[in-house]
Amino acid sequence: MSRRACVVAIAVIACCLMSSVLSFPTAAAVATAPAWEKTSLPAQHTYALLIDPADASTVFAGTSEGLFHTTNAGSTWEPYGTGLKTASSSTLSVYSLGSDHEGVRFYAGTSAGVFQSQDKGATWSQGSGMLSGGGILRYYYAVSSLCVDPGDPLTAYAGDSGMMTQGRVLKTKDGGATWRQASSGIDARKVRALAISPDDPATVYAVVDNTLYVTRNAADSWTAVEGYMEVNAKSVDIITVIMTTDAVVAGTTGGVWTSRDHGVTWSQGTGLHTTGMMQTWYAVGAIAVSPVTSSMLYAGDSGMLTSGGVFLSANGGDSWSQAGTGLTDDINALAVAPSDPAVVYAATDTGVYRLVAASSTPPDIEPPPMSHTVILTIGSPVMTADGSPISLDAPPVIRDGRTLLPIRAVIEALEGGVAWDAAQRKVTVTLGNHTVQLWIASRQALVDGISVDLDVPALIMSSRTFVPLRFVTENLGCTVTWDPIARTVTIVS
Repeated sequence: MSRRACVVAIAVIACCLMSSVLSFPTAAAVATAPAWEKTSLPAQHTYALLIDPADASTVFAGTSEGLFHTTNAGSTWEPYGTGLKTASSSTLSVYSLGSDHEGVRFYAGTSAGVFQSQDKGATWSQGSGMLSGGGILRYYYAVSSLCVDPGDPLTAYAGDSGMMTQGRVLKTKDGGATWRQASSGIDARKVRALAISPDDPATVYAVVDNTLYVTRNAADSWTAVEGYMEVNAKSVDIITVIMTTDAVVAGTTGGVWTSRDHGVTWSQGTGLHTTGMMQTWYAVGAIAVSPVTSSMLYAGDSGMLTSGGVFLSANGGDSWSQAGTGLTDDINALAVAPSDPAVVYAATDTGVYRLVAASSTPPDIEPPPMSHTVILTIGSPVMTADGSPISLDAPPVIRDGRTLLPIRAVIEALEGGVAWDAAQRKVTVTLGNHTVQLWIASRQALVDGISVDLDVPALIMSSRTFVPLRFVTENLGCTVTWDPIARTVTIVS
């Protein structure tokens, strides 16, 4: 919750506290994180973020002035989507966003209930079953939390949090066409956050006012979570929750807490501001988890006595440190690009910021060829390649103190290639980035295009082309050793 929201929420509305978006980076990505950069989003209060799963530069932002959209990583933004309005209000605040894994079916929690889109947010419609409002009352009919079933995008949950609504969990099984109440066991208060299990969609957690609830039967019934979170013998207030493949993670007025036994016991991470009687002003209102590494977490600082900004944990929430510099605003939502978990966006009361850490996706660099060892014996028609015997077209021979042999079997064992040009009587040998060209009976060769003199030329014997072994393989980057006792040649690529 923002500093202003901490005060206003008590008297006006809890729905503006935050919306957390479940997507996120890797440990390598964050190690060299640069400063945060503010994007050009013109809207002030930004509550929710959604990143295109296939394109880290395409982002949707839910704001106090409606839905905005960028396709260039925030260099420019524009209002987006038609139909996201009511008869009495042309502009709705968008508090929460959710989508399927393909990024095609969207849900938007607004100041007038939930809207849905089947075309990546271009057009929107509203189903039945929602309490709706407009005009001066539009802030009182708010849905500030959403979660979508990871296995069934037609199933989604919405958290009712407006002052004039009933504090319900709502569920749709038809893509938002109809919604029904699914709140059995929950008191009628404000639903601030929802999180669905990535492994078991029947398990959903809900933050209702300051209490954490869980359902394990797809919202047929809810129960309060057993475990306690206390600082100095005082219970902390829970603000938001996410689920990873390993744990339940809660953002509270006393930092970040993690449970690895389904909420029975909780542990508090270190490195965040969580002290003394003023603990209620040391809040974490947004959390995100990496889609690549479930132990990599981000937390948005939003306490009244703290400096704002984003913190990082590389060990599942056990300890935290600052993630990037230059961002001191309170954080309402965090999102990490599924296509590049090194790209992180943060929503604040002054717009959207972007952090790009060292890329988690390495550039397309061709790996070096694997190392191989070839051993030949003078006069033997069999060589060994990485310990396996391979027959030769002809055994190696010695001419003028140099070993010659038909080279194809050796080069192919080293994962190279050999080409013969009958018209030019030329042999071309390649391995990795190197090329050697030789001509029969010529003492000139080309090594990577440069002319080089030969001690012994290539020659043809018994209809086979023999080339100088050491000259060719060493100029292809190999190491060659000669054992005069065993009369063996060893080649290592």
